Amino acid sequence: MTAPVRMLRYWDNRYRKQRLHTVEHCDTPQGETEQATLLVHGVLDRLAKYFTGRKVLDFGCGWGRNIGKIVALGTREVYGADVNVWALTQAWNRHPSGTFVRLDPDGNLPFRDEMFDTVLSWTVLQHVPPEEIAATCSELQRVLKRRTGFVVLAENVTDTEDRDHIWFRSKELYRKLFAGWHLVFHERLTTLDCRNEPHQLLVLRRPQA
Repeated sequence: MTAPVRMLRYWDNRYRKQRLHTVEHCDTPQGETEQATLLVHGVLDRLAKYFTGRKVLDFGCGWGRNIGKIVALGTREVYGADVNVWALTQAWNRHPSGTFVRLDPDGNLPFRDEMFDTVLSWTVLQHVPPEEIAATCSELQRVLKRRTGFVVLAENVTDTEDRDHIWFRSKELYRKLFAGWHLVFHERLTTLDCRNEPHQLLVLRRPQA
């Protein structure tokens, strides 16, 4: 089985079992899930300038956990992309003003070159297998505008029991994957979920040429 098909099946399985808890863990109480989401949205508030007045893609949007916050920050247009049909349906039901599309198993984005001002990827790239990560990052770069295009990444940086589907990558590796891009912001975060797993937050800007 190829890596894209394996990961597609993994997410179909996980959404079938966990539904709205998919961004957390099966045993996470609903109140803790909501609290974790508020913490994430607090971080996005601090990054509002990368969303306000911009055309934004939430890459790996899931059921729309962050879409409402992105809209509240005053985006010009918001798009969501994910591999799971159930999640996309949930996202659209919650946020009908957005545009939601399904990624193909290879992770190709059905968007034209330089379509977006900002791409948000919140704990998504860590789930992309090593043999697919370069192509995925290349797709994100392709759809972002030159000079003014930003990618906002949040990734888990500590080992967990989920090693079968999470690949931990350093800031330096992401800088290589986005070669020539400018790292304009980096921060280590430790209180984004109920397990206090450390994350890294990166914002990279596409160069003019």
